[in-house]
Amino acid sequence: MNTALLEGRVAIVTGGGRGLGQAMTLGLARAGASVVISAAREVHEIGRVADEINVMLGSRRVLGRTGGSQLLGRGFRRTSKKGLT
Repeated sequence: MNTALLEGRVAIVTGGGRGLGQAMTLGLARAGASVVISAAREVHEIGRVADEINVMLGSRRVLGRTGGSQLLGRGFRRTSKKGLT
C-alpha cells in the first residue's frame, strides 16, 4: 500500500475501537492519514488501537481519541486548530 496516498489528510473514524472500524482506522493510518478515533461503547479499545498505530507508524498519526459522541467535537476542534481540515 502506498503510505503517502493520504499524507496530510485527517480521517475521523467512529467505532474505531474494534471490528470494521478498527480495520478502517488501521488502514487509513497505514495509507498516511492522521486519525481521530471515536467510540461510544468500546472506549477502552480505542486506546489499544491508538497504541498499535503509534508503535507501527509513530505518535503523530493519532490526533485524538474520544469516547462517546459528545466528545467527538474535541477531535474536530483539534484538527481545525492545526489547520488540517
